[in-house]
Amino acid sequence: MSTHITKLSSYSFYYLYNIRRIRKYLSRRCAETLVHAFITARIDYCNSLLYGRPEYRINKLRRIQNAAARLICQQSRFCHITSLLLDLHWLPVKFLIIRLAPRADKMNRISRCDWLPVRARWSFLARSGYGLCPAMKIYHMLVFYPI
Repeated sequence: MSTHITKLSSYSFYYLYNIRRIRKYLSRRCAETLVHAFITARIDYCNSLLYGRPEYRINKLRRIQNAAARLICQQSRFCHITSLLLDLHWLPVKFLIIRLAPRADKMNRISRCDWLPVRARWSFLARSGYGLCPAMKIYHMLVFYPI
């Protein structure tokens, strides 16, 4: 699995470098399309296999996602990433892996909010109608209302 993450990292940063070179000629929508085609599709592919892996391996994928978000929004590498991810409606890689991965006991399947604590689940259900997609509601709730 470490080989997969290493190759994915080098592949992604190679394409990010090339997209960055032509970014000034692209609209935001075109840049988003290129990043989705070359980077995020690769990150999302088989990411449920990364469940339970060490944090330092997941951080490599997080760095790729953060660099892609900064490229799309044309921000420097020192700006805060949370607002950019919210603007793009992206979940951080760690939440994507948790959301899509099967449980260790394999007897229960993850439902939409199973992995959330009870208080957070109630907060998610109480805020379910204010216009964001469900994944962003969960992310917004975890960032701004920590337990």
